[in-house]
Amino acid sequence: MESQQANTLVYNISVKLENTINNEERKQTHLSKKYHMCVKVVTIVDDVLAGFTMVLGSVGNTLLSTAAEMCPIIIAIEATALTAGIIRVTESQANKRLSKKRKNTKK
Repeated sequence: MESQQANTLVYNISVKLENTINNEERKQTHLSKKYHMCVKVVTIVDDVLAGFTMVLGSVGNTLLSTAAEMCPIIIAIEATALTAGIIRVTESQANKRLSKKRKNTKK
């Protein structure tokens, strides 16, 4: 009789633990989806801002080269800014591809 009660108690505890684990897995999945969505949004905003910076750099280059006497220096500075922006966007895209490959190899 006591062993039956002990078995019932152990079974009840294991069911509660299993339910708790399942609930935690659901919470973790939900939070993971939110996290990845936020990462995508931040990445998109970052890429847009980098592109906007490059456009502003080229506009500034055009405007300053027509108005300033020190054209070669301004052009060099603007070209450096544009190059940095292009490298930043390229690096971002490479990181995305590498992280996808990393995920695929972990599976």
